[in-house]
Amino acid sequence: MALSLSRIVFIPLFMYCKYFESDTAYIVIMLLFSLSNGYISNICMMSGPKISHPDDQMTAASLMVAFLGLGLGAGAALSNVFTALSKHV
Repeated sequence: MALSLSRIVFIPLFMYCKYFESDTAYIVIMLLFSLSNGYISNICMMSGPKISHPDDQMTAASLMVAFLGLGLGAGAALSNVFTALSKHV
């Protein structure tokens, strides 16, 4: 949970990317963001079904995939909001 919450630091970093001289900072920030997303997602997807009852493991895995998709979709939708906010900063 702490690793997931610590990813909030990427929001202001992405908002201020336009103030950097080159795209190198954006690429490095995006690389760190994607690596942390993949790591946290994989850890959750592997450990989630293991902690549920054996009869419910398939359902737990399916629900986790569904909610991961919903979260990614919500993040994509909110990217428009953050883009609009970064124009006002």
